[in-house]
This record gives sequence, structure tokens and C-alpha cells, in this order.
Amino acid sequence: MRIVIDGRYIRDSFPGIGRYTYNLIKGLGELDSGDEIVLITNQRAHNSRFNLEVLTEMPGCSLIQCPIPRFLPVELVLLPTFVRHLQPAIYHSPFFLRPYPLPCPSIVTLYDLIPLQFPKENGGLVNAILFSIFARVACRTSWIVTPSNSSANAIQKQFKVSNDCLHVVPLAPDSSFRKVPEDQVEHMRRKFGLLKPYVLHVGSHLYHKNVPGLISAWAHLKSSSQLTNHPHQLVLVGSERRELSEARRLVKKLQLEHEVRFLGTVEENILPTLYSGADLFVLPSFMEGYGFPVLEAMACGTAVLCSDIPIMHEVTGGAAWKMDPEDFENIARSLDKLLSDGQLRRALAEKGKVQCRSLNWSETAQKMLQLYHQIRRF
Repeated sequence: MRIVIDGRYIRDSFPGIGRYTYNLIKGLGELDSGDEIVLITNQRAHNSRFNLEVLTEMPGCSLIQCPIPRFLPVELVLLPTFVRHLQPAIYHSPFFLRPYPLPCPSIVTLYDLIPLQFPKENGGLVNAILFSIFARVACRTSWIVTPSNSSANAIQKQFKVSNDCLHVVPLAPDSSFRKVPEDQVEHMRRKFGLLKPYVLHVGSHLYHKNVPGLISAWAHLKSSSQLTNHPHQLVLVGSERRELSEARRLVKKLQLEHEVRFLGTVEENILPTLYSGADLFVLPSFMEGYGFPVLEAMACGTAVLCSDIPIMHEVTGGAAWKMDPEDFENIARSLDKLLSDGQLRRALAEKGKVQCRSLNWSETAQKMLQLYHQIRRF
């Protein structure tokens, strides 16, 4: 069976979706099922994070260059013809956009409804309307895969998808995320000038990530006479965007220039070392599609503090400390609690490693392969 997957999202501008697509292809290749996996790629896309040549070495995997630009009207015209020439038995889009019409059954991965839940902060009203239209069409014409029950419930409520066409397939941390030896951590500290112990946040600075709330909590942690005076810095890793400049302005306003470090985008192979060197990882999001960084931190043996929201309960399995993302004082108290209690952090870190061992890309790929074969019979 020939399975065609749109891999044009393996690029720096789609960090989470790119990681999902790359690891799914690797997992499918390692299964060596006898199926043919064709990955549509665009060599002009800026991709500094994933080595696509590794995928060509996987059994049954091949890469096909597709020069058609994304998000332009010409894509709607040219991409269906391009896909038909590939003669797929199944087409899988890891993004809510897919070509119409197609000569075969299709799967669309829909991670969350964040563009609808935070429209003003995620591209504006026009973007939210387009997302609603295309996601609704996808739900009417494709099988939908989503990584969590939380997202499945939201998708079903919003788009009235039948149970037969909506499937939950959990994800996993990349195998490269594991505890790094101390000498590598020390080298990384010297490289970035991280001379103090630090708390780490990894992610974009979009509104739903609640980075301003985290910065406000950090200011409260450092200034409140009721909380412990910890020596830690807050280290923020994420792409440089308009939202990041707003975070920088808040840091300057609160006079935290020596307390908060912005590292921007870092190389993929540096992330495990940053996680390993942190005393604590924090994710204060109002909403998440899945929360890859939480699992990555756990896989590296770092304790996690995250939002008390349904998706985080589902992903962490009780292996993280929860806080109220709407209340910066609650975030500050939670930070204080964990930074003051090394034994609690170590217990959470051990629980996190156990939770990560229950998730792996081999099982995710196996479930997806079963779904591909099941759908083909329709």
C-alpha cells in the first residue's frame, strides 16, 4: 500500500507539527511493514532541525520534491494534480489544510482548536474564519486523528464529527531527549553564559503560551517578602517573533533584565542539554494541543511545573506539579514550592521518566499504520 504524507511542514516555522511528521515517518519506516511511505517535501523550506536524509534510509520510505508553495490559491489548483500523479492508497495531511479533491481516502491530523479559542491572538479573525472553514471541511471529508482525548472532545463538540471518523493517537517525546552527562551540561552553561541555576521554558510566545504571566510570576517570586529568595534565572527558549518583543518590554518594565534570559531559537541537539541542566521546567499555558516540551523535559529527568488544564493531566499522567495559569501569584507560589523542595523535584522527575516510558513513537506509528489499513478498506 502506498501512503503519501505531506512533509512540507517539516520546517522551522512549524516546530511541533514538523516534529510530529518527522517522528511519524521514522516510526513507520522502522516498522518495516512492507508498505510504501512517500513523503512530499520542499527542499527550499528552511529546515535546520531535522535531517531528512535519515528518512530515505528507512525501509520503504522515499522523498518526493514538491515546489508548490503553501497557503497560496495556486496550491488549491496544483496540489491535487500533483498528489494524483503519486497514485496514493491513503493521503495523510499533518495540518488542517489538505488538497481537494483526492483520488483516495485521506487522514487529517487536527491537534487543537486554539485558533478558534484565541482568534485575536492567533492571526486575527480572518485566520480564525479560514481555520474554521477548512477544519470543518476536513472533518466532513476525511478521517481525523488527534493526539488527546481533550482535543477529541473539543473537535467533536465544535464540528460534530462521528466517533467512527475521529481517532485519538497519543504522541511521544523524540528518542533524542534523555538525560545528558554533566560535562556536556557544563559546556552548554559556558556557551550560553548560564552561570546561575535556572528554570526553563521552551515554546513560542503566542498568547495562549502565557509567557507574560510567567514573567509577572517571576517578578513576584523575586520581590515578595513572603517567598524564598532563590538564586535562579528564568531561561526562555523560543523563536524570535513580534510577541517576543512584548515579552522583552515586560522584562524591562519589571526590571528583570538580570533575572530573565532570552536564548531565542537554539539548535535541536542543544535542547536535551538545556532540559537536563534545568532545576525545573515550567509551562504556564492557557491551552495546549499536546505539550511536547513537557514530555521532553520529563524524558531528560527534569521536574515539571505545568498548568492545571485537562490536556496536561492527560499528557503528564500525574507526574507533574500543577498550577493555575490565570493567577501569576499562584504560579509564583508553585515555583517557590518546587525550588525550595529538592526531594519533591526528584520525586516528580522519577515519575516523569516512568510516564515517558509509557509513550513511544513505535506504538504511535503502529496505531497509525493500523488506521491507514482500516481506512483503505472503506
